[in-house]
Amino acid sequence: MSVNKLTRSAFGGFVLVVRSRAKIVHVVQRARDRANRAKPSQMIRKTRIIQHSLAFRDYLRTHDEARERYAQLKHDLVQDPSSHKKHSGIFSGYNCGKDKFIKEILEKSGFDAIHINFCMHDAEWAAYRRMIAPTPADLENPRHFHFCLYKGCTIAACAHLEIIEPQKAHIHALVVDLPFQNQGIERVFTDFLNRWLTFLKAS
Repeated sequence: MSVNKLTRSAFGGFVLVVRSRAKIVHVVQRARDRANRAKPSQMIRKTRIIQHSLAFRDYLRTHDEARERYAQLKHDLVQDPSSHKKHSGIFSGYNCGKDKFIKEILEKSGFDAIHINFCMHDAEWAAYRRMIAPTPADLENPRHFHFCLYKGCTIAACAHLEIIEPQKAHIHALVVDLPFQNQGIERVFTDFLNRWLTFLKAS
């Protein structure tokens, strides 16, 4: 697909415009409307909160040393005054301080599920900027939405979507990182965006 070529299709009840960009590793060229109408919040809850939390919980239940380390980490963070301040977007120092440990445990547990959310903390924004290279205007405009897709604990893809008008959406970029290409990641991501747009239209 050339940089200036556009592809339009029905997508979540919106007219979707997909535009490629220079330096994009992998761009989705088609988006198909799906019958599944599950709300994006429910999908995130299932993949990110339930699977993520259960894998972490189950590992701690069977590994005493890890459980003790986690308890000590939380104790230390509570005692640190900086833990009660916002350090990374919406996250407090307490939450950010647990992030590295949680990812370590999830990797040891073999957690490998796909989960998608808005870019929120520093690591997600760093991956997003590397893949998408957004402009400051893109980041400040409330009609622009920025997503990251995890495969396990690794950010595998990012997407930049704009709501142009009530019935029109524009995917500026959907980028799958090189190690995760040709694994169906782009289809999972477009399915999610379709459901999210369907939810927006219905709400």
